[in-house]
Amino acid sequence: MAHKLMFNFIKDIDEDIDRFVEQYLNNRDDVPDIDTYSETLRKCQQCVYRRTLPNGELFDLQIGNNPEYDYLYWFSPNYYGNDLEKSRFASDSIVNMQERYAPQEKEFIPDKNIKHYKNKLKKYVRAASTIGGEIIFPKHKYPISVNMARGRNHKIKDRFDLTLECIRRFYEKSESKRQSPLYDVLKADEKFFNLFKDFDNYVKFFYLDGSYVQGGKIKFFIGGDMFEDGKDGFEHPEFSPFPKNTTEWNRLYRKQLKYLKKRNKQIRKKISKCPILAK
Repeated sequence: MAHKLMFNFIKDIDEDIDRFVEQYLNNRDDVPDIDTYSETLRKCQQCVYRRTLPNGELFDLQIGNNPEYDYLYWFSPNYYGNDLEKSRFASDSIVNMQERYAPQEKEFIPDKNIKHYKNKLKKYVRAASTIGGEIIFPKHKYPISVNMARGRNHKIKDRFDLTLECIRRFYEKSESKRQSPLYDVLKADEKFFNLFKDFDNYVKFFYLDGSYVQGGKIKFFIGGDMFEDGKDGFEHPEFSPFPKNTTEWNRLYRKQLKYLKKRNKQIRKKISKCPILAK
């Protein structure tokens, strides 16, 4: 079963993983989005997140008819009534090397400074396409969903450790402590986050404890010193989600791959019982 645990969802798109990765790195717009079009990933997430919520209700996700719009949904009259728009969920990657963002003039440009840069990205893309590299968020058109907001926000740029810091703050009791670059979009999905009652329950439910989070605090991959001793790193004048030099880029790379390995291990027992992997 171990080899099926590590099923690479690229195979749903192209049996030749190396070919897909090469095309992805040359122009990601030329290949289908795994987050949307991997049917195995969708079924695995349906199973992996089928867990009991703190209130005793089962988070029983269903497969929708259209992966682009109805990827997964959860019908719960107690929380959403008949509003299916608020009960849809989409997949999102939780590792990112910012390879798709055009570097700003003042930002560190990795492909000109990192040895074996393309080979490292190939390893990263392959690793990111396992179950440990994906999570789900609510999906809706207006306002924009968490998935899209965290990519567009210039203080987040798809960094999941920074996304989690925003979510951690959102569970604070004091309104002033809840503020973050993603506050408005998280507020729009408040009913979803309330399902878990607090941040500890959220990270445990989604198999994030011990990886990005330890002792209720975020383990930032880079730039963590800006958040120490109660500092609001987002307001620091030198803050940037991008690595600023070779050392930081390599640290971000190593820590994310290490994280993927840990999270896949966390999910092992649950996913081994998923029917889709029991073929």
